[in-house]
Order: sequence, then C-alpha cells, then structure tokens
Amino acid sequence: MKKHIKKLHNTKTYSLIIVIAFAVIGATLLVFSQAATLNASLTLSPSSRSIEVNSGFTTNFTTAVNVTSPQAFNGVNILMQYDATKLDVVSVVTTGTNFADCPTKTGTGGTITLVCYVSPPGTLTGTNLVANITFRPKVNTGSTTISFVKESDLRSKIALAGTGENIWNGVLTGGTFTFTAQDVTPPVTAITDPTSTSGPISGT
Repeated sequence: MKKHIKKLHNTKTYSLIIVIAFAVIGATLLVFSQAATLNASLTLSPSSRSIEVNSGFTTNFTTAVNVTSPQAFNGVNILMQYDATKLDVVSVVTTGTNFADCPTKTGTGGTITLVCYVSPPGTLTGTNLVANITFRPKVNTGSTTISFVKESDLRSKIALAGTGENIWNGVLTGGTFTFTAQDVTPPVTAITDPTSTSGPISGT
C-alpha cells in the first residue's frame, strides 16, 4: 500500500514537472513571438526636397537616416541605394548619435552602408539618429530617389536586443529629391542719363 502511494506521489510530481516545463517553454515562445514583431522602421529626414543647383554643381544637401522602434534594439545594419549618375556622396557623419560606434559608414558607387551598435547591455528605443549623409547633385534637372535595400544577404537589419532578430518592417521607401537649375539672370539696375533731368533710366 505504501509503495503504491509513493509511486502515485512520484507520478503526480513527474506530471507536475512536465506541466510546468511546458508552461515555461510556452511562455518563453510567446514572449519571443511577441518580441519579434516587425514594427521597427528606417526613414530619411527630410524625405523630399527641391534643390536649386548652381552652375558649378557645388550645391550640397543633407538628409538624416533615422531608426524608429517601440522595441529595444542594440544594433543596425543599413544598406541604401542611390543613383550614382545623379548624386555623389560627400560625407557620412555618425557623430552626435546614441550609438557607441559605427565601424562601417561608407557611401560610394551607388551604395551606402551603415553598421552601428550600442555597447552591451545598453539598448535603444524610439527614434534615433544613425547618420547625416551629405550629397552633391551631378545634374540640375529632374529628380532622383534614395531607397533602403532588402534582398538576400544585402538585407538591412534592426537587431532586437537579447535575440538579435531582425525587427525591421522592410519598407524600402527612403526619399525623393528634385533638382532645378539656379536662376543666373542678372538683376535689372538703374542707369542715369546725364543729359536727362527726369531721373534714372531702367536698363541693364
């Protein structure tokens, strides 16, 4: 009888352990499934602008790359594309951001690459500046786009703190920039006729 009671007790204990184990696993999976929501975004600011380009093509403009996430993240790997026939990258500046370091910050040949991270165990949430990128137009008419990249290994990533899962929402839209030639028409000045008493004569 005692052996039967002991065996029954052991069986109940074992069953309880199994139930608890499955509960813990289920709760963990639930937490991770919720944490991996793809709701982090990459944006440019400004995302659109009209630029008046001078005749020497020395007119620069700057746009900021921002990451926004309601979930804690600790690193970004950002790839962007631009039309190298219409734009040159002048500089990629990551100073003044909340990231500890950006070991990769390049822009050439139509591709911009940014890799930045936060020193562990630190994390970031909300909207954070990643870099300010300055471009120089190579044309003075038309428009061009700058977009984020998502394809095979060249995939932009926002790393979820703790797991490293990519929580980027995958929206590729970056910005559209329009160019117009700077007006170089000389201003009209007043010329005084020394033989006239009626005042200045309008002319160039």
